[in-house]
Amino acid sequence: DLASGQTRTIAKVNVQPPSSGLGKAAVSPDGKWIAYADSPDLRLVAFDGTGDHLLVSGPYEAGCCPWGYGHPQFAADSSSLWFSTIGRLETIRTDGSGRTLLYQDQFFSGSYEGFVFPNVSLSPDGKKMVADVACDVSELRVFDAATTPFDACASGTKLVETGLSMASNESANPAWGPSNAIVYEEGKDLLLVDAGGGAPTNLTSAVTVADGSYATSAVWAP
Repeated sequence: DLASGQTRTIAKVNVQPPSSGLGKAAVSPDGKWIAYADSPDLRLVAFDGTGDHLLVSGPYEAGCCPWGYGHPQFAADSSSLWFSTIGRLETIRTDGSGRTLLYQDQFFSGSYEGFVFPNVSLSPDGKKMVADVACDVSELRVFDAATTPFDACASGTKLVETGLSMASNESANPAWGPSNAIVYEEGKDLLLVDAGGGAPTNLTSAVTVADGSYATSAVWAP
């Protein structure tokens, strides 16, 4: 609680390999659920801390190594959520049914080198979503809020080209703000770009250049 500073524990784990502990959590718009990553799994718990249970079992074997599931984003009606792992975006209903693979990078085919994590952030009206995807280049793209499989490189609108490397999750954590601006990671910094397009603005270069730190995983105030 921001006003009082009071806290309560929702989930607690003793970290044992191959787990890397708890990851990003998301609260459903109706205030009923919290989805969170307990590497390599995705879990769901009621907002009051009861009923903690496994929603998606990991890891995902990408052919080179195992990866965990995470970065949940609830749909506007709270009935389902998106989640991701290396090069894959999926959706599942909160009751555990209807798991669907929506998009998968082809990072092991042809001459393409690199991969991204297509972590989704939803627009304030719940009708659009933004994610980093790998096409001819790595890029942030804006899509309709997808519930069926789609070709990310043939649909949606390219917002901005992003960095990519052989082991990259740059731009993997976009956050769509209430003012129709999107903040995302690029290298060491957080950049801001309008959801309608245009040149991005670097928000953190003065800080990261000065002390060598990285700025990541921004969250908007209401």
